[in-house]
Amino acid sequence: MLPWSLTGGNNRRFRSVNSGKCLNVQYGVGQGNALIQYTCSAGGVDNDVWLTVWEAPTSR
Repeated sequence: MLPWSLTGGNNRRFRSVNSGKCLNVQYGVGQGNALIQYTCSAGGVDNDVWLTVWEAPTSR
């Protein structure tokens, strides 16, 4: 597992502590596209911004 830092509120970026690159969906947002490390964009394009969805805990 790579060490990542989080930035932002509910719309987050995962930035690698080692490489400084962001978790990115290769070739833009779409089903089946690979996740890669890529240079973080200044504007926060869709394929390197992630929405945090909070859910209530459930018992197993």
